[in-house]
Amino acid sequence: MNRRSACRASLLALGLSLLAIRPAAAQVPPPPFDLGRASVIAAGETLFNRRCAGKCHGLDAFAGEDAPSLRERSYLTPLISYVMINYGRPGTAMPPWKERLSDEDIWRLAAYVVSLQQP
Repeated sequence: MNRRSACRASLLALGLSLLAIRPAAAQVPPPPFDLGRASVIAAGETLFNRRCAGKCHGLDAFAGEDAPSLRERSYLTPLISYVMINYGRPGTAMPPWKERLSDEDIWRLAAYVVSLQQP
């Protein structure tokens, strides 16, 4: 597969993933705290490096063996990040975390992931 075809396939997969999360997004509780607060982002970073790094997204989200870097992904809004963490991504290595983490911890992770998109 050439680079252009791979790019199209990736964009199509992303679009389908985003359509799939729409019903789940309607059930999302509001964040219990300000997602831009430094202490929330720091707590999310600690949790991320403890639970999501290593073989998955790598330390500080620079990419691991089974999952891509989460840096410079402008589509990762707080809502999309929360839904993807909570429900996972079927057909990928991303598991649902809703049974393993509290809503507050999922929002902390979402705050950290969104903070990675800032220059």
